[in-house]
Amino acid sequence: LLILAFVCHAALVSGEQLEDPLGAETGPILTTQTYTSHDTVRAGDTLWLAVRLNLAPTWHVNSARPRQDYLIPTRLDFSAPTGFHLAGAIIYPRGHDVLLIGDTMSVYETGATILLPLRSDAGVSEGPVSITGTVHYQGCDDNSCVAPDQASLVWRSTIGMTASSLKHADVFSGVIKPAMD
Repeated sequence: LLILAFVCHAALVSGEQLEDPLGAETGPILTTQTYTSHDTVRAGDTLWLAVRLNLAPTWHVNSARPRQDYLIPTRLDFSAPTGFHLAGAIIYPRGHDVLLIGDTMSVYETGATILLPLRSDAGVSEGPVSITGTVHYQGCDDNSCVAPDQASLVWRSTIGMTASSLKHADVFSGVIKPAMD
């Protein structure tokens, strides 16, 4: 049993995908899902992007605003095509305060959704648009943390003559109000 515990601990602090020492793969600490507010937006409009961070059971990541300076915050970087720019602040959710190893820490436990508003210039050409990004994080359990890691992200939309209706209202309801007909 002691050897089994050591093997589990070594797998957790290595930063690699978690693996059960008995051979069953348990999956990554964090998975992501990306969302766009619209399939199509007009040039000059704002396109909202979101990334949902889903955490494996018993794991957490530091929030975007950890309480301790030495902790690595969760952070989103993005790269948009020419003619697109940030249309406001990246919106990180508030962390959940938990007591770990005698310290109160601000973390995301089961998951979190980060929102990002992008506006295109009025002269942007019509056609498909890809925005790439990276979410930086450090996964921890109640006893230790793995090496910092990152996940690559891609969002796709289209610049067109007319905007499509809002998608994923559950994700964007806090930042986009549905149009009144």
